[in-house]
Amino acid sequence: MFWLALGRPETKTMPWLSALLLVISGRPELGELERQRGGAARSGARARPGPKAFGRLCSRKFKGTGRVLGWFDAHRPACHQFELGAWAGLFFPSRRHVFFAEGFTPEPLVVASGSFGVQGSYAPLPELGVELGAGVIPTQTDATRLHTMMYTTRATVLLQAPLRLTPVALAGVVILSSSGPSLGAAVTAGAHLGLGLKLYATDGLALRLELRDTVTEGTGARLAHHPELLLGVTVVLQRFAP
Repeated sequence: MFWLALGRPETKTMPWLSALLLVISGRPELGELERQRGGAARSGARARPGPKAFGRLCSRKFKGTGRVLGWFDAHRPACHQFELGAWAGLFFPSRRHVFFAEGFTPEPLVVASGSFGVQGSYAPLPELGVELGAGVIPTQTDATRLHTMMYTTRATVLLQAPLRLTPVALAGVVILSSSGPSLGAAVTAGAHLGLGLKLYATDGLALRLELRDTVTEGTGARLAHHPELLLGVTVVLQRFAP
């Protein structure tokens, strides 16, 4: 009776000991069941919470993308995903820009300047994300070659497909500030739009290529367009596997 009591599944004993006693008692199928229960308990302790912990909407989105097979299905974006990245590229200022302070004479900037920055993003769904970014654009005036520093702060809404290689569409607001000896210190607000491609190379790394257009007030009561060509690298800080 002592052996049978220890071998009962509901008895609180070590899984391996219960399995051994059940095999000795002539019931190997129950021993196998006990080992499976013990393995499930151990693996469950290490499992991260999945998307179902965040609601039915996120769970449905994962199930909906299950039809995508092969290469495009690997490393695809997840629900409640956090990313941190950096970009570098070229900024093409409009010749009708208003990056000058009151009392300074407007002067065109050079045709192209470097653009560098960092950004962080949060995606509640694989198709939708929000980003905050900050950057710097070292440039100079075209005629006098006097250096001017420009700083950007961006808030962006991003749309993408739940695929490993996905097109990206984004829109948001931007604040540009400039400071230099020939143009003074000025602050300008505007909007920016963009299209691009995003590749999730691994579960933890993504590459981005984007063409953006920053639209601000311009001289002559017209809007000024400032295109940008950017290449970025993003590190995935957290993702939840489907």
